[in-house]
Parts: sequence; C-alpha cells; structure tokens
Amino acid sequence: MTTIPFLIVVVVGFPLLVGRYAARSKAISMEEQRVLNAYGILMILWLAFAAIAGHQGWWLQDRFLAALPGLWLPLIPVAIVTIPLFVLSIRSVVLRAGRSVPWRWFATIQTTRLAAIGTAIKTHRGEFPAAVEYLVGVPDLLFGLSAIWMARQIRLGRISRTNWLLWNAIGIAIIVPFGMIVINMSLPGPLQTWTDPPSFLVALEFPLSLAPTAIVPWLIVFNLWAIVSSWHPIAGDMRHVNVIGSPGETSVDVGNRSTHHRFSVNGRSGSRGSTQRVIGVHRPRLLRR
Repeated sequence: MTTIPFLIVVVVGFPLLVGRYAARSKAISMEEQRVLNAYGILMILWLAFAAIAGHQGWWLQDRFLAALPGLWLPLIPVAIVTIPLFVLSIRSVVLRAGRSVPWRWFATIQTTRLAAIGTAIKTHRGEFPAAVEYLVGVPDLLFGLSAIWMARQIRLGRISRTNWLLWNAIGIAIIVPFGMIVINMSLPGPLQTWTDPPSFLVALEFPLSLAPTAIVPWLIVFNLWAIVSSWHPIAGDMRHVNVIGSPGETSVDVGNRSTHHRFSVNGRSGSRGSTQRVIGVHRPRLLRR
C-alpha cells in the first residue's frame, strides 16, 4: 500500500487551505484567493503530466537518464509554482497569505516527510538503494519527526524567528542541493557511483515517481514560503512593534505589509510624559497565534 495518494491530497490542498484562511482573516480579498486556487490547478496539471510520464516509463529511458535528471528534474515543479511570483501582484497575494497563517501550519505540513519511513522499509527489504536512504531518506525522516516537535514548540511560544528560519533552511538543504547530487550518484549515467542494485531507478517507477518529481519538491517550496513569509511583520502580530514616544504621548506602529497602523496612549510619567524609541521588539512568548 502506498501513501502517495494521501500525500498528493495534502500537498495540493495546503495552498488552498492557506488561501481560504487568509481570505477569512481579511489578509487577502476573496478575489485574491483565486491566486492560491490557481496554484492548486497548476500543481494538479503537473501531477497529471508526471503521472503519465511515470506510468509510460519516460523517466526510465536511457536518453533521459544520460541528462543527469537528478540535477534538474526536481526543479521543474519548483519553477512551476515560483515563476508566477515574478508578477508583483501575485507575489503580494502569496506573501500576505503566508504571513496570515500561524507558523505551526508550515511546521505541520512538513510532518508529511514521515512518509519516508516507506523507503526505509524498502531499504530493509533490499528494494531501495541503501546509500540514498542513509544520506537522504533518513535525514528527511528525522526532519519530519522534528516537525512534530517544532509545531508543539511554536504553539507554546518557544521558537524564535532565527531558529524558525534556520529549521526551514535545513529542510531545504536536505534535498537541495545535497539530495539531488546523491540521487544522480545512484542513477545510470556519468555521475553514478553506487552500481550495486537496486539503484534509484526504483524511485522513478510509477507511482513512487511522483515523490521526487512533485511531492518532495513542493515540500521544499513550502519551506521557502515559510522563510519568506516570516521575514516581515503583519498587523496584529506583536512580535515586531515600533514604539515611538514623544513628549506627552507614546505612539506604537505595527507593520502590516506595506501599510502602518498607529495609535497613541497617554504618557504616565508626569505631565511631559516620556520619550522612548524601541524598534523591532522581539517577544518569543508571543509567537503563539
């Protein structure tokens, strides 16, 4: 029994859920939500092509393998969902949607990497290349386990933004570029290092082929989405607050995308009030949203 159908539903559904949450929380408009829905359609179209190619054995052809597919094939599904971001309006919608959801959403989606237990079982049975499993599969599985811990720590407000960014960067590095190189070392071609069967060809057979050609690359995209989305503050998120004081009053600016919301409170330290300026206050205990 394969977990591929379940993973497809979860991965394709993730941007749709983010878009729905963002629209309901007024981070994006209902019209802008269609951008995230369009991403779901793009992903489904690529999945359909990848499924046909895998079923027809296109990924196993000698001419295809000679082109070192491990170095570029996973980048195609990444490009499909990132190239539209060069359009400013689309990029704005995607970033605002990503900033609207709690960080634990991005951590939770990475728990799907626990499906790597399947290749670990296949390796034990001699049905999957051991070198690839030890160098890529095991780290990927451990990252999936860490996602459970990360989601819990975020809920408790114990994760700083620096640690959050680092964790997501590690999730990317496991596959890009390290995993891509390892894959080629187990495929017939100029870079093949491990020649004992089985080779990584087993992962290019349908339906397992959908993992390296779509599912795993999109999980990397979600890591990248989490990094970029957490880079700037949004309204209502008190992790980053500008407090600007002047005689008689104190003003607080909370960044919200390209706008600012300002409100004032009366100073209480005498008739002249107090003057202070605090920029980028970081309060890890308030990361829970």
